[in-house]
Amino acid sequence: MLSMFTLESIFIFTILLGLSLSIGSFVGMASYRIPRKINLGQTDHPYLLGGRSQCPQCNRGLRNRDLVPILSYLLLRGNCFFCNKKISGRYLFIELAACACFLICILASNDNLVRISLFCFMVGLLLLSTIDIEHGLLPDQITLPLLWIGLIVNLYFELVPLSAAVLGATLGYVTLWLLYWIYKFLRGKEAFGYGDFKLLAATGAWFGFQSIPSTLLYASITGLIWALLKGFIEKSPIRSVPFGPFISFGVIIYILSSDTL
Repeated sequence: MLSMFTLESIFIFTILLGLSLSIGSFVGMASYRIPRKINLGQTDHPYLLGGRSQCPQCNRGLRNRDLVPILSYLLLRGNCFFCNKKISGRYLFIELAACACFLICILASNDNLVRISLFCFMVGLLLLSTIDIEHGLLPDQITLPLLWIGLIVNLYFELVPLSAAVLGATLGYVTLWLLYWIYKFLRGKEAFGYGDFKLLAATGAWFGFQSIPSTLLYASITGLIWALLKGFIEKSPIRSVPFGPFISFGVIIYILSSDTL
């Protein structure tokens, strides 16, 4: 019986791992289309993601066998089947990142509903971080639903008390809003984008006001280290760094270090 249970657990884990890779593949496609407003060749429906995946080089529709996460990329050696041109490794990286998000959720909690909720949140973070790295923006059509979903999750599952979630959303937004205006008053420049305000507010909506100081601290430290390393490697000062990925990384550190989940 024990061996059967172990085999069943391994089978379920493998299925879920494959599902997380498929979701990562979707994130790779969505992060490419949303900023470019691509939908069946039209540019007036940025919220829709319909249409078959295409090679970004030759615009040929991909075959089903070309859409298998990780495996297709490796078998084709990172090249398009039709034009044989190089396909960006971003897709492979995003799929692996989604897999890492799945494993983090497994480690973060023993409650399956909490794990599912956390994975949905992390997929949103992955999508936002990818877009921010590549385009320097955090779209409202992702940050705002992520905020409201966090409040709804705490209304029913109570990762944190709903009052803490509401206060966290408020504190997350106001904290960066104040820093934005203080820096602009002192230096005459913008330190953050409004998307950063909303992403930190979404963090507070999910994990409460107590998550904001830790997340902001982790994000600031990792962002500063990245900027210094990049400036040292490129031998030139870094004028701007997308802060969204570091907020996301700070949230993940907070989740792994927190015992309240």
